[in-house]
Amino acid sequence: MEYELFKAVGMAAGIGGISLGVLLFVLRDIIKKNIFPKFKDEKNAYRLLRMIIWSVWTVALFGIAAWVVTTIGTRGESGFISISNDRYSTNMRFSDYDVIINQYQQIHSKPLDDELRTELRKAVNLLKGGDYNAATPAFRKIASSVETPALHGNLGGLLALQNSINAAREEYSKAIAIDPEFAPVQLNLGLLEQSVGNLEAAEKHLAKIEDQLPEARKLLRTMTERRQAGHFETEPNNTGFEPNVAPLEDWIQASISRQADVDFFSFTTPGVARDIVRVELENQNVRLQPRIDIYNSDRGHLHESRYSVTAGQNIGLQFSVEPNLEYLVRISSRGGFGRYQFRIVPKQAYDIYEPNEDLFNAQAIAIGTEIHGNILDERDRDHFRIETNTSAVTIRVGIKNQSTSLQPRLDIFNANRRHLHESRYSVTGGQDITLSFGSDAAAVYYVRVVSRGGRGGYVLTIEEIPKDEGES
Repeated sequence: MEYELFKAVGMAAGIGGISLGVLLFVLRDIIKKNIFPKFKDEKNAYRLLRMIIWSVWTVALFGIAAWVVTTIGTRGESGFISISNDRYSTNMRFSDYDVIINQYQQIHSKPLDDELRTELRKAVNLLKGGDYNAATPAFRKIASSVETPALHGNLGGLLALQNSINAAREEYSKAIAIDPEFAPVQLNLGLLEQSVGNLEAAEKHLAKIEDQLPEARKLLRTMTERRQAGHFETEPNNTGFEPNVAPLEDWIQASISRQADVDFFSFTTPGVARDIVRVELENQNVRLQPRIDIYNSDRGHLHESRYSVTAGQNIGLQFSVEPNLEYLVRISSRGGFGRYQFRIVPKQAYDIYEPNEDLFNAQAIAIGTEIHGNILDERDRDHFRIETNTSAVTIRVGIKNQSTSLQPRLDIFNANRRHLHESRYSVTGGQDITLSFGSDAAAVYYVRVVSRGGRGGYVLTIEEIPKDEGES
């Protein structure tokens, strides 16, 4: 009877239970022996009794402390396997052999039988060796007959590594149903939800264990700060009608969770002038083959990159934009899935004379001054206003090309903005051009610079030539 009671207490409460059992049995035997009346000196009897009680209590308290430490270790730091994966922002945690064995004994009040122990050790070794395809069915077989949060957590983690998102969630849910405070499962589930853009769900899981795992606390703080600043993708964002708002110039963490997944982001250009914007995508998965598409606010398609030639490749797309307008960025993958980060960078490629897109916003310049301008694309227009002196002269306007692709043309307008003269477009990219015309005294003229193709910088010069040199 005493043995069976001792065994039951030990199984139910582990080392702590055994220690308490020792305390109870020793005290009982001391009392049964009735040894204290045999002492002639009562002080000696009292000293012996006190020494026995303190010794037994010390052993019991040590056992209880050991039980607490091992239990917390099972939930937190010790006995776990860390696995890194480029899909997740920190290491995943899997339970080692001893954690699963101890959990089973605590939950079922009996040891795991020898045959299942052998199968479990094989499954854990497959996991440690990185053979996830073989480890998955091995853990699935054991989990079908052994209910512990560690087993379901390991199986969920293996499924997550193989991108079986819904199946992984199902196993994690089974683990949480048994023990909602089991830290490795909450950590892995938080990482899973983060990877597919469900940030609120990820934060919820991480918040439950931030006091147990330092990495969960750090990840939660970083995720919350960056999500509030728009630095993390938030699902759903699969159509142009529900895009994430992307801050300019900052890296945004996102992922393609499956091959059919697409991500939409919107951004608004600064209200300064027409500019060049570059979308830079940094691939964080060896299987992802991304592509970038650009749409206007009406969902009209404007630009696209090619799919990356090889999986894992970084890509970029550069294009011109109008000021103070909304654009959409669509990111997809031809094959594979995984994490990536991207940013939207305005290049501030416009010159100091912008905005001067039309005759009504032409910038006044002095004759005889070199003007350094920039044409962003074939839709870009640069307009300048000049005023001649009091004598009738010939005006010579020249473009010194500073780009190998720019094909410029010059147009001249009078003060009433009526078109007067034009040059031909340069025949080839990079060619210089000139245009001369006779002017009236103290007259106002407008000069326009456009390009048939290409883009780049140029130097505009405007000279007054005495009339007797003639017009050319």
